[in-house]
Amino acid sequence: MLIFMKDIPYIDGPSGQIAYHYNEGSSDLPPIIFLCGFKSDMGGSKAEWLSNYCEQNNRSFLRFDYSAHGQSEGDFNDFTIGQAVDDTLFMIDHFIKSPAIIIGSSMGGWVGLRVLELRMRDVYAFIGIAAAPDFTAEIKAALSDEQREDLNEKGFFEEPSDYDEPYIFTQSLLEDGDVHCMLNRSILTDKPVHLIQGKLDKAVPWEKANRINEMLSNVATVHFIDDGDHSLSRPQDLEILSSVIESI
Repeated sequence: MLIFMKDIPYIDGPSGQIAYHYNEGSSDLPPIIFLCGFKSDMGGSKAEWLSNYCEQNNRSFLRFDYSAHGQSEGDFNDFTIGQAVDDTLFMIDHFIKSPAIIIGSSMGGWVGLRVLELRMRDVYAFIGIAAAPDFTAEIKAALSDEQREDLNEKGFFEEPSDYDEPYIFTQSLLEDGDVHCMLNRSILTDKPVHLIQGKLDKAVPWEKANRINEMLSNVATVHFIDDGDHSLSRPQDLEILSSVIESI
């Protein structure tokens, strides 16, 4: 369920106005940043739960809508992974005063891993929830003839989703995704990394968590949830997330 918040503040970002929500807490604890998934927004259940968790524990918390997502400006047909990365780095520069725990869900996990690679000094720890790096490359590899034809003729193709509107995958999204692919190389980090992954996830195969760990030279702690799906928003899933945050 998406929760639409009133009186949302905006900031002029790299590609237009970005809607955000920021609460400042104790400077003694690492701030937490939540990065949502593809076509998701900061009003989702995990973001709301994290907002309440941080308020109860006096932790600084930042969540925002990427360009063309939620209540931020932008045309979704122009959205790319690089745009989400740029938005995230911009928001870190403007709000975060010390290294943060970055929590990325699905595509947000890809964005968070790119931030870890590009700005390791700004990361205290990374938590991936069904993290989905390189999903655009996987889509390209599995294109049907009809989808290729749509891309060539219209510049995009549509796929059904579990929500009201179909997913739209544009040529620019897929081409830009190649620039940000990560699983074809190694990344060295001394930051704590935790990967939470459901084994019943239909969107992100559970084996991807192991591939991410291999990319990180096996420094990550992987938490498999045998009956977990892609959302990982049930109370028992969020309890695992809480335990991971506390362990960090």
